[in-house]
Amino acid sequence: MAARGCCSRSNRGEIVRSERERAGELLHIDCKKLGRIIRPGHRVTGDRSKRAKGKAAWLYLFAAIDDHSRLGYARLYPDETAASAITFLNACVRFYASHGITIERVLTDNGTCFKRRWPRNTSSRACSVTGERHRASTSSTLT
Repeated sequence: MAARGCCSRSNRGEIVRSERERAGELLHIDCKKLGRIIRPGHRVTGDRSKRAKGKAAWLYLFAAIDDHSRLGYARLYPDETAASAITFLNACVRFYASHGITIERVLTDNGTCFKRRWPRNTSSRACSVTGERHRASTSSTLT
């Protein structure tokens, strides 16, 4: 086995993880694009005559994790739009409220669904209605 040199785990610095003092103080939200496969392809079935014919599409998984309790919540949406992001935020508020958690701040990446209606450095309409503050992450905060 080849030596990894500077890339081995033992040479990396200490991993610093943030954790807020109370549940709901910071909620991390992200979106992941997932392929929706209608039927297995020819590599699985061995039959090239049957095709999905363009019916395969994308699904978007929105996920939220509370920074203190690590309680997670996720939902699938057909698109990655600001409307889906706001609908997900409202669903998060209801879900976490059912567990006795009030969301104070929201941290997202700079994805288009979060930037259009969730302006950077200001409160969005969705956050101001539910009482949260929104913060877009920078690359240095995602370590």
